[in-house]
Amino acid sequence: MNNQLEHENYKHDKIKYPLTIILNNVDDPSNVGGIFRIADALGFEKVIMCGSTVNTDNKNVKKVSRSTIKYVDNIICDDIHNCIEELKQQNYTIVALEITDSSISLDNFQVPASKKVAIIVGNEKYGVEESVLKLADFTVHIDMNGVNSSMNVAVATGICGYQIIKLLK
Repeated sequence: MNNQLEHENYKHDKIKYPLTIILNNVDDPSNVGGIFRIADALGFEKVIMCGSTVNTDNKNVKKVSRSTIKYVDNIICDDIHNCIEELKQQNYTIVALEITDSSISLDNFQVPASKKVAIIVGNEKYGVEESVLKLADFTVHIDMNGVNSSMNVAVATGICGYQIIKLLK
């Protein structure tokens, strides 16, 4: 028989990978809360909230995150440019998730030797800021087959995070 397990009956390793997600002006509380759930589920090291990103005090972020904000390290960063420079000094590879004229497919991305990655995801309407894109070591996009050229930021974060974690293993 194939019975669904309750949360307390599902045993798994609790692993943290050297993967940080940087939220660049992510405005929708549901997206921020969803990203925290993804970060917890996949074992992200940290979530960094920058710019106009809704913070963890927001009622809807708390609701959608289902308490995962308690288990995922997170910080608010006033200056995303300085934050990225600090991560680079700690040997993080900075990856912007955005479709551009020079982005590469996520399928073709290889994790550099440092094996520490920070993914930048952008605003629901405007994407990753141009000045932030210039600081990225790589810009990757998710290949899509439909009419639309973008997807929900939380969904994209989950796809990108899952793919990069597979490479980190």
